[in-house]
Amino acid sequence: MSYIRYLSELNFKNWRKLVELYLENPLEHAYIFYDSIYDYNRSEIFLKIDKNIEGYLLIWKGFRSSVHIWGDSKELIRYIPVDKEMVIQIYNEDILNDIINYLKLSGEYEIKYYLDMVVKENDFNPYMIEEAVKLDPVRDLDNFLLIKDIQGRRIRREYAYYIIKKFRYYGVFRDRKLVSIVCAYLRTPEVWIIGDVYTHPDYRNKGYAKSVTSAITRDAVQSGASAMLHVDKDNLFAIRLYKRLGYKVFSERPWIFYKASSNNT
Repeated sequence: MSYIRYLSELNFKNWRKLVELYLENPLEHAYIFYDSIYDYNRSEIFLKIDKNIEGYLLIWKGFRSSVHIWGDSKELIRYIPVDKEMVIQIYNEDILNDIINYLKLSGEYEIKYYLDMVVKENDFNPYMIEEAVKLDPVRDLDNFLLIKDIQGRRIRREYAYYIIKKFRYYGVFRDRKLVSIVCAYLRTPEVWIIGDVYTHPDYRNKGYAKSVTSAITRDAVQSGASAMLHVDKDNLFAIRLYKRLGYKVFSERPWIFYKASSNNT
């Protein structure tokens, strides 16, 4: 058994194991595959390796830290950072209590259960795609900043430009205002992950979220990939919306929303 902390320590043999793990189940391992290639400067990866990869811990250091812990990885829990706000996606519920015991000494946490939903081209039911337009990072920047403020996620202008360009956002405009958005924040040949679905409170229940989600889903499945998204299992309205587009639930997992205590930041 060996442990690898940084990508720079990966030899070709172990890198091949990582690729094979992803190809066996792209939906489950999309994050570690994508971040190890396209976002390695902001990612830290811990691997537990025997003949194959037995477990891993992925830490993405972005706008808010995101952690993924998979497999037989109890020994890797101690590497989870406890000095910052983060979201932890857990793929093996057997270690949930061990993670909680580790975190509760350093901050506050909340556990929610999320559904992973996926759709492929043959199951996709498009809806009013013509209402949604692909956002342009120059033309639509001011409108995008406004809706992000309303969403409660105020971001810098430079970062807004960057994510519109990188994450492939769609939006619906009404009264010359951007009122609904969605993006694909992770894209590989096998899977696109859809997120940041948001509609202005004054324009809800009009089908706009369904339109933008349909538009980005169309792009995903036409590329040959599966489209995947995560949704709070208690958000019944959103679940019904996604099911009407053809999405199906394929797993349910615990997520931990963690905030470090003031004396630990």
